[in-house]
Formats: sequence, C-alpha cells, structure tokens
Amino acid sequence: MKRKILFVSIILLASALAAPYAFCGEMNEPYSNGSSSGESMLFDLLFLRPLGIAACAIGTAGAIVSLPFTIPTGTAGDAVKALVTAPGNYTFVRPLGQLEPPSSNY
Repeated sequence: MKRKILFVSIILLASALAAPYAFCGEMNEPYSNGSSSGESMLFDLLFLRPLGIAACAIGTAGAIVSLPFTIPTGTAGDAVKALVTAPGNYTFVRPLGQLEPPSSNY
C-alpha cells in the first residue's frame, strides 16, 4: 500500500513540475497558426480532456437542477449553453493541444 501511495505521489509531482512547460510554449506562439507543440498536446490529452469530461457531467447535473428555476424565467437555454454546451465544445470540438479556444467559435 505504501508503494502505491509513493508511486502516485511521484507521478503527481512529476506532472505538476511538467505542467508549466506545456503552457509556456503556447504563450509564445500565435494561436491562429494551427500548430501545437507535443507537450501541450500531451498535457491536453492527459489533464484537460478528462477535466472537461468531468465538467460536462457536473454541468449537466447543474443544468437539470436549475430547470425549476430557469424554465419559468425563460432562461433554460442560456443555462444549458453555459453549463453543458460550452464545456462540451471545449472538450470535444477544440483541436488537441490548443489550450484556449478562440472566442469567436463558442
């Protein structure tokens, strides 16, 4: 059991140390060129996409819970767009490795 905890701790520490390098390469490159570095693709695949899937699930639950309050006011569509569609687009539509979506597409 101690070996598993040590192994997980080492993996988390290595990931935390490597994460800033994935962002640094993207900050210096213009977003519109369409190319992504391997580090940012790996960071996106291993961390951001699973977090995006979790955000979709939590957003869906939040949208369902908010329905009794948003249906009478006519803002159910806005709630679904903000809580479900935006995380879904960020997770499933955005190209791999492009860490920030362009504001015009969403």
